[in-house]
Amino acid sequence: MKKTVFNVLLFVFIYIPNISKAQENTSSEEKHLSIQFLLAHTQIQEAPNENGEKTWISVPSFELNYNYEIP
Repeated sequence: MKKTVFNVLLFVFIYIPNISKAQENTSSEEKHLSIQFLLAHTQIQEAPNENGEKTWISVPSFELNYNYEIP
């Protein structure tokens, strides 16, 4: 049962958007520019302390992607 539900959700989230995108009308001017921003957290393992224990710290991570497609 779980496998069937997983397969249905997989179909809905992956295949349906691709089908609907293929039906869009494209204009003569297509955009070749893409800007993306990502905010996440990165886990960093610290050096061992005097007791020999290693601890983990969580720090914010930022990413800025700029893509330009040459026509």
